[in-house]
Amino acid sequence: MKTYFLLPFLVLLVLPAGAAEPAKFRYVKEISRDKSAEEEIVSFTLDPDIYDATQNGLGDIRIFDGAGQETPYLLEPVVESRRESVRRTESIQVVSLEEKADTIEVRLQLGDKAHPIRGLSINSSLRDFVRKVQVFGSADGQEWTSLVKDGSIYDYSRYIDVRLLEIPLPENTFRTFKLVIDNVTDEKEFPFKELARTFRGEDETKRVERTTVERRPLRIDRISGWYEVAQERSSVLKLTNYPVAAPVVTQDSAKKQTIVTIATRHEPLTSFTLQTADHNFLRRATVEVQTPRQTQDFGEPRNTLQWTSVGSGTIFNIQFRTVSRQELKVPFSEQRQPTYRIVIENQDNPPIAISGVTAEGPQYHLLFLAKPESNYRVVYGSQQAAAPRYDSVTVLSTVRENNPVVVATLGPQLNNSSFGGEPVGGIGSLLNNWYFLGSAIGLMVVVLAWGLFRAGGRLENLPEE
Repeated sequence: MKTYFLLPFLVLLVLPAGAAEPAKFRYVKEISRDKSAEEEIVSFTLDPDIYDATQNGLGDIRIFDGAGQETPYLLEPVVESRRESVRRTESIQVVSLEEKADTIEVRLQLGDKAHPIRGLSINSSLRDFVRKVQVFGSADGQEWTSLVKDGSIYDYSRYIDVRLLEIPLPENTFRTFKLVIDNVTDEKEFPFKELARTFRGEDETKRVERTTVERRPLRIDRISGWYEVAQERSSVLKLTNYPVAAPVVTQDSAKKQTIVTIATRHEPLTSFTLQTADHNFLRRATVEVQTPRQTQDFGEPRNTLQWTSVGSGTIFNIQFRTVSRQELKVPFSEQRQPTYRIVIENQDNPPIAISGVTAEGPQYHLLFLAKPESNYRVVYGSQQAAAPRYDSVTVLSTVRENNPVVVATLGPQLNNSSFGGEPVGGIGSLLNNWYFLGSAIGLMVVVLAWGLFRAGGRLENLPEE
């Protein structure tokens, strides 16, 4: 009797999800392609409509042919081959150094087999300085051609973490160079002053303040050259810009923070780039998303939301004299969220005026084997659909290597006319219902206790040997 009583609960826990049906999904898009008389591999890129309506794991997407037959597919990020420049270091010999007033001229020589260089790197341990630099090139050491007329090297460590000790050169074939550095010695005034006071009796008759000034020559530890070579990288994620709503900017004066709130359509994102006309700032910025936090309310779990960091970075925009550097991108781990916020730490600085935000992230596409002359559509949008398990990963990986992929396009989003609404009271909702689970567990405990009680009574009635 007890076994039959518990059987319905066991059946509920092992019921299979069943095959997908188009009526379980809210939206539909037609897949457009030039039909072929042969079977072919077809792919299409997911668009914001699909991202906006699907689960975070993209498990509620199905493809059906014209006969209503479910078609297996492979979901993967779009990759591309990309050529990028890689910097290589080249040794360069210091031939001579000549000092002229407050200027030095350094002669440099590349080796016979050295690669032509596209820049010079100067290594120095000096801090808080600015020096003007000129670079000349020569084929014979006699006639000189100007390569850099108004360059500079600098370090602003006293104010901000900005340092530049590299001098880019235009494309050239010279092997002899002349580096001219002006104002090679500067003066640094110490913040402390020496105070000398003279007294006659108890009266001060003389007071002298002395300021200490240090003359600092530019100490060059090493000079090297560099050049760039192009190399191709395969399987690099293809990134694209996704449109986002105009940001909402607020100020938290108590925490000294600027908060930029951004609404999206659940696209996969990996970075935000801020837009601002302000300059000469350096701030810490953190990207946050809302995550659930479970609390107990009278024994029933209740979900609340809290802001959680998913990435951070340092944003800056330095525009001062010959210095022009900026980095306004904040990277974070890939997310698909409806709302983000960027928290900028202002400390005691005035807030930055944020005029806009751009978003970037990877693209995803679906690949499937299309039958000859068949029509296909993609349906999506279900809160309860489980991710499908196809063997298409193995199949498509085998056949796609030597076969072209046909790129299809998607039609407009349409409401699925056969959609019957999300199921209510199914096994998924029951398993997520605290009252149902609590009642089931309590009932099983009562049945088990009753069974043990009955078994104990039977043991007492057994005859003694």
